[in-house]
Amino acid sequence: MKFYTNVHPHGNQLLVRYISGGKRRAEKIPFKPSVWVTRGKGETPYKTLKGQPAYKIQQASIKDAKDFVRQYEEVMEVHGQTQWHYQYMHDEFKNDIEWDKELIKIWSIDIETETEEGFPNIERANEKLLLITVQDNHSKEIVTFGILKEPMKNCFLLLYKIITQKRLSLLVLKNIQATQGNMIIGDMYIVVMKRFYFTSF
Repeated sequence: MKFYTNVHPHGNQLLVRYISGGKRRAEKIPFKPSVWVTRGKGETPYKTLKGQPAYKIQQASIKDAKDFVRQYEEVMEVHGQTQWHYQYMHDEFKNDIEWDKELIKIWSIDIETETEEGFPNIERANEKLLLITVQDNHSKEIVTFGILKEPMKNCFLLLYKIITQKRLSLLVLKNIQATQGNMIIGDMYIVVMKRFYFTSF
């Protein structure tokens, strides 16, 4: 059994995480995407959505494919999926994908903030962070990170002492990355990304 958990473009490579034989794997794959044009000669198995013959041109790299589209899109019709990683997923996983939910690492996340101005604005991240709780949906372990005077522990929760909001968010992300999480679910995790990666302190 082989199935992907994430495919992300990075330069001329695709960063691919997948599970094969029950084991987690990660690869950097140089990818040569294809584009299709309506100008060409001879027979072709491809057609556009309008039924026109389409001719496949494989590019040497993702950069070359981007340059080709930019150069010719106003001169002639250029077809194909320009979200290059989707093209890879289609080519690599052609048939129905067998997958096992038990092998996917899913984290649930809950963020608690102050409410001085009412419910927090997700775009502005305008309220101070208090607690971030993450749960491993497989092991059911719950860990809460918070701005506390002293660390606390009981049979259900681990609460860590953290001094600043920035350290709070970075420690949570580091914790998730260390366990090779595949998916984060929760309504407000985007606040962490926006506030602490794109706002200076």
